[in-house]
Amino acid sequence: MSDGTDPQPGRFPAEVAWELAAAGWDPQVLREEDSDRALARIETRAGLEFGQQRFPAASAAYAEFLRVAPSRSGPGIAQRIRRFRIGSGQLAGLADPLHELGTIIGARMFPLGVEGLDEAVLAIDERGRVFSLDQGGEWFIAETLDEALTALLTGAPATRIRNNGTW
Repeated sequence: MSDGTDPQPGRFPAEVAWELAAAGWDPQVLREEDSDRALARIETRAGLEFGQQRFPAASAAYAEFLRVAPSRSGPGIAQRIRRFRIGSGQLAGLADPLHELGTIIGARMFPLGVEGLDEAVLAIDERGRVFSLDQGGEWFIAETLDEALTALLTGAPATRIRNNGTW
């Protein structure tokens, strides 16, 4: 990867900041109106048993990173780096599985985006922690959104969530 623009030096490792900036991230431009509409669309699509309601961590993630879609793909530190998109993909019908995961980990969840070609769903909890759900299980990615974006773009290992909600 070649040198690029780092809109907020020191927040992310340089290569991560460059990739995010090339994918549309600009911390000076909050997408509050667009993110509010995207969040509302998700909230209006309840599952069979449960609904979804935004919380501050989800709202902040969408406002800053909505539609950011890094195209980096390839070998990573511990696992393959896959493309991901924030705020897009099939996110509206996830109330039931996210409620189930939230019950296991003890926190409300909201869909954040998708990995790969919609093979996995990214989700954020009310504490700002980020998770991935795929047909292989549920995975803890990082304690914060910034750490999760770094992990996703470097191929840092995700940790499987156990049935007791720990990882």
